[in-house]
Amino acid sequence: MMDASWTRQDAFAARVTSEEDLRALLGWPGELVRRKVLLALDEHCRAFIARSPFLLISSADAAGVCDVSPRGDAPGFVLALDETRLIIPERPGNRRMDTLRNILQNPRVGLLFAIPGMGETLRVNGRACVFRDPDVLARLAARGRVCEKSTGPTGSAGVSPVPAPAARTPGRARRPRSQDFSQTLPRGVRHL
Repeated sequence: MMDASWTRQDAFAARVTSEEDLRALLGWPGELVRRKVLLALDEHCRAFIARSPFLLISSADAAGVCDVSPRGDAPGFVLALDETRLIIPERPGNRRMDTLRNILQNPRVGLLFAIPGMGETLRVNGRACVFRDPDVLARLAARGRVCEKSTGPTGSAGVSPVPAPAARTPGRARRPRSQDFSQTLPRGVRHL
């Protein structure tokens, strides 16, 4: 059971409360890191997206309550219409619609694309909408099923600064192949 002090706002006496303090603690990014931020999806970003079978989409409702949801299908399931617009098919799922409801209240989303076995990810931030244009959705059909609705960063501000693939994080999280953590989880978690 978690200690109640962790839920209190004043649980930590030495909190960092300004960017100035944060920069003093961690410093500034180098030139190479600053150049990784793109204003549109270049050919390398679009190629990464076309090869990615998995992404995480983060959203928040009007009150700021956050959610991160997985999306996945065969590589290429996310369609890049151009350098500023992506379309993510909304496949049948649990019908909670957390992400879709959040987008209706607050269109800002963050996407994290991954390719299994590759030590890089691609982050894309932007504004999303939910739409059901039949001509566009027909292009997202999979396994004989036409997509009924879709989401994705879209419009002139569809893609905001895009950090290029971040290589270090997945490498740090990589676990030895022989280790299987699923057996250490409570029984119900293994079946979610």
